[in-house]
Amino acid sequence: MAHRLSCLRLQVYLGCGTDEIFHTFFDIDTIMQIPNVNNGCYGRRTWQSPTDIAPRILGIRDDKGRWMVIATYNSDLGDAWEHMDVACYPERFSGQAYRMGINFVIYAMTH
Repeated sequence: MAHRLSCLRLQVYLGCGTDEIFHTFFDIDTIMQIPNVNNGCYGRRTWQSPTDIAPRILGIRDDKGRWMVIATYNSDLGDAWEHMDVACYPERFSGQAYRMGINFVIYAMTH
């Protein structure tokens, strides 16, 4: 099956706003910087470069406006999921990462 790449749109979101993907199950009103396990446990910086510290949600939509690809930048959801049971890792990061992930999965299954 051939895909028409001309119909795909790369979009960058700096905030959650009203986009449906952020409200499929949980209402997510802010994009939190979620650090890797070492930075989370020891309160270090949560970004890669001091000149670019804002977390972002990046995505690609199809020609009907549905999200096909979602990526986070300056926000390590994977570490938050993996290390949620590490005593020093703050729960607020794991909780937010799970809420975002659950919304993404429900959106993918219903659109």
